[in-house]
Amino acid sequence: MKSLVVIGGPMGVGRSAVCRELLSRSDKAVWLDGDWCWMMHPWQVTTETEAMVERNIIALLRNYLSCSAYETVIFDWVLDKELIVHTILSGLQDLEYRVTRVSLVCAPEELRARLITDARSPSILDETVLRLPLYQALEAPCLDTTGLTVLQVVDRVQEMIRARSKHS
Repeated sequence: MKSLVVIGGPMGVGRSAVCRELLSRSDKAVWLDGDWCWMMHPWQVTTETEAMVERNIIALLRNYLSCSAYETVIFDWVLDKELIVHTILSGLQDLEYRVTRVSLVCAPEELRARLITDARSPSILDETVLRLPLYQALEAPCLDTTGLTVLQVVDRVQEMIRARSKHS
């Protein structure tokens, strides 16, 4: 059965690095970063553009999950609201796949340090750190990455995927 790995978390927590390593360790896998669907100029967040991005993500995930060349689809995005995840997954409900969800989080001071290292704007720092508690309210388990390397985080994500495979 196909596997959809959904990785959420605030910007700067390490989602891209984790997905890049997870992809390199996976066979017959593809990775979609939800942020890629927002690469536009000018960048505009409106009801219309949000709906368009969600439709684009659903279309890409459907295509990847329907393609016999891939067994694992890795999808990451900020995903700080359950409604966003449910909207995307409901667009895939007629497909057969197993989903593993995880939200990557870390201590606020570590997230702030990572964002500074990434040269993010000061206005982003406070907003991003304030969103951290949103992940505790989601249906996805939180994986605290504080003090962990990318490789250690990927090991833990792979354990979660294997555990999910055994229960399906």
